[in-house]
This record gives sequence, C-alpha cells and structure tokens, in this order.
Amino acid sequence: PGDLLAANSKLLQKEIDGRCIVSNEAEIMGDAKITPPCIIGRGVTVGRGARIGAGTVLMDDVSVGAESRVEGSILLYGCSVGRRTMLRNVIAGDRAEIGDEAEIVGDKALVIAPGSRVENNLRVRRDGVYP
Repeated sequence: PGDLLAANSKLLQKEIDGRCIVSNEAEIMGDAKITPPCIIGRGVTVGRGARIGAGTVLMDDVSVGAESRVEGSILLYGCSVGRRTMLRNVIAGDRAEIGDEAEIVGDKALVIAPGSRVENNLRVRRDGVYP
C-alpha cells in the first residue's frame, strides 16, 4: 500500500503537472483549501474549513466534513469523513466511514477496508489494514 501512495503522488505530479483537477460537479464549501496536486471527483463535498492536501485523490461521492484534513491519501467511492478529522497516508476502501474527530495516520500507508466504520475520536497511527 505504501508503494501505491508513493506511485499516486508521483503520477499526480507528473501527469497533471502539479495541478488540481476538480469536477464541476464537486462542491467545495466556504474557506476550504485545496493544495495541488490532487484529483476531486464528481459528487464530492468538502466542508467549510477543510484542507485537502497534496497527493490526495477523492473519488466520486466522497464527503469530507468541516475542518477536516486529508493529506497524501486516496479515498475511494462513497467514503465519508466526519468533522475535525485528520487522515494522512490513508487508502480508504469504497464506502468506508470515518467518524468525527478521528486521527488516522499511516507512516507509509494505512488501509481502511471497504465498508468499514472508524468510530468518533479514534486515534490510529500505524501501517497495515484497519480494522
């Protein structure tokens, strides 16, 4: 998984020239900040004050809650991220749900299994697969 995130970052930098590609069907709220390179798909919602960092891919129908941060991560179809949550070096499978005020950080990569639920306020700092 760590190699996948590294390849993703290199691909984003090389193939899209360090830009952000944001679908015209995505909704970026208020003062949310998007840092290139990244890709944001159709039906994505990014809440107020959220930060989407370099090397991030948000596939279709992902929602990121207000004041959350997502850095160097890939969130697959239909994932949801709660409010004031931090994700770094994470690959979240289809329809994974990450609760409010969670902190999920991989050293190289942490994979959240498709359909998994990460509880509110949970702190996970490791590589591997969750749960």
